[in-house]
Amino acid sequence: MGESSMKLMPEQAVILIAQLNKEFKAFEENCRLNRRAWERIKQGTDDELDWAALGYTLHTLYTTMENYFLRISKTFENHLPSQTWHKQLIEAMQLDLPGIRPAFMDSELASITDELRGFRHVFRSVYENRIDPDRITLLQKKIPRMQELFSAAHRSYCDTISHYDWT
Repeated sequence: MGESSMKLMPEQAVILIAQLNKEFKAFEENCRLNRRAWERIKQGTDDELDWAALGYTLHTLYTTMENYFLRISKTFENHLPSQTWHKQLIEAMQLDLPGIRPAFMDSELASITDELRGFRHVFRSVYENRIDPDRITLLQKKIPRMQELFSAAHRSYCDTISHYDWT
């Protein structure tokens, strides 16, 4: 993350960090549920409901991350584009905006996040088709790395905001 001259009052930073910590706790809980669902499948369960549960956890992981990104975006930029904002939000979180805010994530985390976004879109309309275990498995294998990257980005981002020289 590059140095930024953020236009944020100290009390706003405290509020943002508290909000991000709350969203991060939800993220960690969703990671825990994801691990449980994945373990059931790895132990030999091949029931459609177990795959649906795993898909649900992937859906909620992305939704939690998106809520986190929205907190940042609304604090600093205070707007979102009306068309394709989900994808643009991921792109925006990679941008270091001097004078506004630092970047939240790198391209590796953004790539996995965008895959989750795409999966969520498909998962929401799964009633029309069946869940594809192969597709879920490919995405699931990226989740430990995504969790590692998101956790590190969260710590770094909150640290950057909390140590900013407000004078």
